Amino acid sequence: MRPLCTRKTLLVDDDKGVRESLDLFFSLQGYSLTSFDSAEEAMNALRNEYFDVIICDYWLPDMDGLMFFNLIRRLQPEAVKILITAYINDDVAYAAMEVGVHDFVRKPFRAEEIEDAVSALLNYTDCPASSPTNRYETPAA
Repeated sequence: MRPLCTRKTLLVDDDKGVRESLDLFFSLQGYSLTSFDSAEEAMNALRNEYFDVIICDYWLPDMDGLMFFNLIRRLQPEAVKILITAYINDDVAYAAMEVGVHDFVRKPFRAEEIEDAVSALLNYTDCPASSPTNRYETPAA
């Protein structure tokens, strides 16, 4: 399995602060993150580009995260899917699993919690500390 630092991640959240915080965190870690403030923009990207990980907020202005995950099921069936929300309950959790969500992260969260959730789902523990020239190489076993 490729290291997390070579994975392409898509984030959908209408909260500019969340997007900017995760953009900064992912960038500093050497991870690839593409973020959108609407589900429609993200769906357009998903039609043209593959992402290994898709993270989406539950509440969005144009549709909720569950509808988004349901609509993209066939576009990116292999992607790891994470729902971020402050509104988790049994009904939401069940519906999320039905549309292919693999994990949840509760808001408010620290960027490291997103990293931990993604890493656990990818069965990966750490990106090798290395120079920018070999940052994206798979570490030797």
